[in-house]
Amino acid sequence: MKYLAVAAALLTLSVAHQGQAAESCVTATEHSEVAIQQLEESWSRAYWTGDTAFLQCLYAPKLLSADSRGKLTSKEDDIASSLKNRGKQWTSNQHAYQRTIKIFGNTAVATSFKGDDAHGFRVTDIYEYDGKQWHAIFSQDTKY
Repeated sequence: MKYLAVAAALLTLSVAHQGQAAESCVTATEHSEVAIQQLEESWSRAYWTGDTAFLQCLYAPKLLSADSRGKLTSKEDDIASSLKNRGKQWTSNQHAYQRTIKIFGNTAVATSFKGDDAHGFRVTDIYEYDGKQWHAIFSQDTKY
C-alpha cells in the first residue's frame, strides 16, 4: 500500500511536469509582423547556439528546409545539425539583413537579404499560426 501511494505521487508529479513543459513551449503568441521579426532573431540565435529545446518548440512537425545547395531536410535533421553549434556564443548581426515580413491570414513569410546584386544571401522562412502561436513550416537559403 505504501509503495502504491509513492507510485501515485510520482505519477502525479510527472504529469504535472509534462504539463508545465508543454505550456512553457511557446514561441510567439502575437499575430503580428513584430512577433515574426522577433522569431527570426530567436530562430537564428537558437540554431547558432544549439538551443534544440527552442527549435523543437518552434518547428512544425513536418518542417521542411532547403539549404543553399537545394538539399531538403526535415525537422529532425535541422535540429541534429544545430547540435554542432551547442555552446557557441551568439553575436547578433540581424541589422546586416534587409528583412521583409508579410502576413497572409495565418501564414507569415519572412525574407531576409544580405549582400549586393552580385553576391548575396537570401533566406525565406514561412510560418503558420495555429491560433495560439507561430510555428516554422518551411525555410530556404539561397546564395548567389
